[in-house]
Amino acid sequence: MLAFLLALIFIVVIIGCIVSYSLAKTKRFLYPLMEALGIEKRWLFLSYRIPFIRNGEAFILDLSPQRDPWKRVSFDDLSKVFSTIRFKLSIACRYPFHFSIEKGVGSSKEYLSLDGGREGLYFKGEHKELLLRAFSENRALKPLIEKIIKKESEYIFLEKGRIHVAIECEIDKDLERIRNLPENLIQLRNILLEYVYPVEIEGSSSSSRVLLFSIYAFPIILSVTQLAVAIYINYLARNDFPVLNHFVLILATFALYGIPVAIYLVVTQRIVFNFPEAKRKLFVCFTMASIWFLTSFPLVMAINGYFDKSKPFWIEGLVENKNAKKRSWSIGISAVVQDGRKLGTWQFLGFPGISLSVTEDEYTKITPRVTLARLLVKEGTLKIPWIYGYVLYYDGKRKNLAYDYHFIGYKKYRQGNLNDAIVFYTEGINATGGDPYLYYNRGVAYRKKNMLKEAEADFLKTIERKPDMFEAYANLAFLMSGKDQGHSILDLWNRFVEAAPNDPRGYFERAEIFNRMGSKDKAMEDYKRACNLGLKKACRN
Repeated sequence: MLAFLLALIFIVVIIGCIVSYSLAKTKRFLYPLMEALGIEKRWLFLSYRIPFIRNGEAFILDLSPQRDPWKRVSFDDLSKVFSTIRFKLSIACRYPFHFSIEKGVGSSKEYLSLDGGREGLYFKGEHKELLLRAFSENRALKPLIEKIIKKESEYIFLEKGRIHVAIECEIDKDLERIRNLPENLIQLRNILLEYVYPVEIEGSSSSSRVLLFSIYAFPIILSVTQLAVAIYINYLARNDFPVLNHFVLILATFALYGIPVAIYLVVTQRIVFNFPEAKRKLFVCFTMASIWFLTSFPLVMAINGYFDKSKPFWIEGLVENKNAKKRSWSIGISAVVQDGRKLGTWQFLGFPGISLSVTEDEYTKITPRVTLARLLVKEGTLKIPWIYGYVLYYDGKRKNLAYDYHFIGYKKYRQGNLNDAIVFYTEGINATGGDPYLYYNRGVAYRKKNMLKEAEADFLKTIERKPDMFEAYANLAFLMSGKDQGHSILDLWNRFVEAAPNDPRGYFERAEIFNRMGSKDKAMEDYKRACNLGLKKACRN
């Protein structure tokens, strides 16, 4: 406990130091900068990009760290770290930058086309001189640029629709240059716009902004939609259709979504390069496409299982390990075999290594290298094998096939998934030739679904195969009581008493029927027999 408190105090101190440093830096650097540019002070910065208006023009102050072209500070200049601030200031333009510059003289004269469109154009060092030569007839340009940038690390960047200047200055010495920076940037823009073609910028119109937000929203809308559809399908089926092999799931999803995602990225690449900061926007689109692809897995699993009409088959394997997380329990199964043969092709695609989610109660009973797992598997609509159901033999001793179907069907019944329970019981009946317990369980599921004719037929088949099964008689008597068939119910319990003369429950139920029919003497006789056979509630009559 003491160690935890010390660690907590240490973390609080570290966070306090960081916050204090951030506030000190804000007060030391950002407030003077914002005051010089005419920006209102604020306590909270939600973004590194701060828009503001100066002289009727819209500017953006960018305080984000720049990887290039800021030079590294040497050890001798370490003191400048605490007195220097780096930032970018940009202003919008009505037209894109596109112009040519003459190089060479005479016959060797050639033209260099400069485009500040898609990738943008830096003017720094030699490029700065190139800019001055391009507009050499304008004598006001050179002193203007010298007012704007004064260090090798500073630069001018022309981008389609914007002019950026990157500044590195000492806040105590360069306040005057900072105050004049917006006006100088307006003058620079006006000079450059005299030399460009008067073509409107595509990215500046409201319709283009709608297009940009549309390509952002498209994958998000699809992601939400396909998640909602997957959840709805799982709800209808009461099943999440767990796949047998995640590697096959990834391959199938890539085959289905690879081309649409690629088309989306190609189209967005062509669109976003018409906007400022194209690479950043393309990265956002790539992130959205990745979310779209990742959220497609639940939908693929749901479609693969929900529309699957294939015939299930059994595979089995030994439980190798088990893992527990928060409210999640899973086991690893290896040595998977079908009909005594290892599944070689499936092993190449990821076997051994089936991961199976189990309940907490099952997890506690499992012993690795001892427990045997039998999985009922279906091929899948999209050819992705998925786990239809499973049976665990904790002692490693396999029982008969009827037990497997009974176990899985009863688990589905307990989960409220009556349709799947009926399917499992039917599969078991077909596979075993008509096990009475499977008929009985299917009859109970039919009764719960209010399919009374089917339930009655199954209970009768149960009695035919196991005449001494009390539960089948009780359910059949309940169904017949709704039709007011007193004599038929009496015949039913006479049949049970003949099949199980030592079971007191039959005498008690027959006594209840005699009582309703008014045959008190026969009823008392059956109550006594039931009491003598050990049924205590019969002794009270």
